[in-house]
Amino acid sequence: MKFPNHQQLKDIDLVTVDVFDTLLQRKPISENRRLLNAVRSLCLHPDLKPYGLDPGVVLQLRIQAKRYAYRTLAIAAPEREITLDGLLAGPARLLGMPDGAETLWATLEVDQDAQSVRVNRKLCAALRQIKTLGKRVVALSDTYYSKPQIARLLEGTGCLGVVDDIHTSADLGFTKRGGQAFLRVAEREGVSLRCIIHIGDDVWADGVQAAKHGIQVFVTPQPNYKIALHKLDGGLFSAQRVIKNKLTSLSDSAGYNNHQQPLSKGDIGQQILGPITAEYCLWLWLYLASIPQPENTVALFCARGGLRMRRVFATVLERLGLSVPVRTEDFMVSRLVAARTALVRGSRYACAELAREHKHASLATVARALSSVPLVFGEYWNRPFSPEIFFESLDRDPAGIALRQDLSLQSDLFGRHLDAVAQGTGRLLLCDTGLFASTQRLLEEGMPERHWESVLFARANYKGFATPHFARATGLMVERNFYHPLWIKSIVLRYWHIVEALFEPELPSVKSFHVATDGGVVSNLEFNGWETCLDGAGDSWFAGTLEYLEDLRAGDIPKILADSEAAWRHLRRLILFPRRSDVALMAVDHRSMDFGRDSQVGTWPAKTVAGRFRWRELRESLWREGYIALACPRLNTLFQIAWESAYILRPALALMLRRR
Repeated sequence: MKFPNHQQLKDIDLVTVDVFDTLLQRKPISENRRLLNAVRSLCLHPDLKPYGLDPGVVLQLRIQAKRYAYRTLAIAAPEREITLDGLLAGPARLLGMPDGAETLWATLEVDQDAQSVRVNRKLCAALRQIKTLGKRVVALSDTYYSKPQIARLLEGTGCLGVVDDIHTSADLGFTKRGGQAFLRVAEREGVSLRCIIHIGDDVWADGVQAAKHGIQVFVTPQPNYKIALHKLDGGLFSAQRVIKNKLTSLSDSAGYNNHQQPLSKGDIGQQILGPITAEYCLWLWLYLASIPQPENTVALFCARGGLRMRRVFATVLERLGLSVPVRTEDFMVSRLVAARTALVRGSRYACAELAREHKHASLATVARALSSVPLVFGEYWNRPFSPEIFFESLDRDPAGIALRQDLSLQSDLFGRHLDAVAQGTGRLLLCDTGLFASTQRLLEEGMPERHWESVLFARANYKGFATPHFARATGLMVERNFYHPLWIKSIVLRYWHIVEALFEPELPSVKSFHVATDGGVVSNLEFNGWETCLDGAGDSWFAGTLEYLEDLRAGDIPKILADSEAAWRHLRRLILFPRRSDVALMAVDHRSMDFGRDSQVGTWPAKTVAGRFRWRELRESLWREGYIALACPRLNTLFQIAWESAYILRPALALMLRRR
């Protein structure tokens, strides 16, 4: 490790030293293993033992809480830092722990961390020598630990006296990685940045960012073998949990019987989609609870699917006795509405999106889709739509001018609706099903002055396009571009329409706005009694889902996670290897293609005949495994295994092609 010599220390007033992997060297123990050990101690603690906490459940919530806390921070304030107590408050509240339990939990994590590090004796000796020269030495760490927590850690390892003070990004509110932490320390210590030497291991945070401020840096990166050992332990820990879950899955399969088979769509909702929806609501609550400034945030549940998502979210929170972390609102929006707003701003992206959605359509066809009023278009508008000529067409004739005026009017009315639901808040979270977050991208084009982000059931770049907006879009259940056999939740990407069919009610897509008699702005969706359409009626997936959710009670978090884990396995079997009897229960009704189009699409082509296989029909089917079961009843298992094998081999084939 590199240390400053006497000559380099001559004009120096302050030496700052990183803590982890510098002053303290980590043993090859992965973070998740440390967290599990701390969780086990927490569950066995006398104050919490009566609560009967399951270490596996607590760990799962702890891991998700960290993911969401840093995710929300990276979107809104990447230069800032979280605190450990704040991170643990959400999981502790979900599990019904007593007040102050997060402080105990944090202490146990610090104590566990102390057992997984060893003192860098050479550096400690060098720092003591530096202190004899009259130089002040302080610790500076990018961490969610506070000063007292780092002090406890250093005391536990016997090197607390090496430093004169401790500064952490959690206390400073800024990080070394963002560069602001060095400015704050210099201010607090009352020294010039050029009179500071910093010692650390991270090339970017401890080296580049410190040097930018004129600080002398001594950076010694961790050896590759240490990094590899740390990753190896993390891999082994993950493998152990995967094997344990697989054994549980096999045990569940061995005990599976016909009485547990769903016999109706309501059964599918109650047994499968209900637990999965409840899990989604837990993660959404944890995400919203992680937002740094909840008073400046509103969660906008986007029509149509988001309207039911808000309904189930409220139901779950009510049953579990949880309060809503941020204000929530119904948001009347669609890709068409967002595209209009972007077009008013002259967005080329919105034009390109229209061209992709309306392939081979004429200018008149696209114009009619965009217009909220009937317009008559002349011969000129019969030419093929293209972004290059669309904006020119808006000023060409009376129809184009009328279309431009209508776009502007509808955009203004939508802006008034947004103002009514936002109520001046700065952070706008779009809650929707997914996948590509097209609505967010279009709204960013049309209203760049607003802070937009998306919280989706699943996020995937299935289009293969550029995704700059993904930095502000989060998939709570899935964040993968394609289905992968090793990631069970990615199964929804094989049959995404099951998620949309579950949440989207029988309501029209939002196409236009008008001013109501009371002066407010309402959409075409908001007809008299539209809210009743959100209820699940009869034997439906959503009715069964609500039945499961309404049976939940406070303290049912472990039940939800256990039920959801089994439900994902069951859903995977139904999607990948459906029996003939499953096909009718899993098929979705014809659904609107949206974006101003009146056409609809079904699970498979309209001309599909049971017992007759056609390759074209297979390619056009939304649920190809279901089509195989329908068209090839005798050979469906063989075809389905072959189809799944292709997905298993696809990553290996893609890797081989890249190496070529």
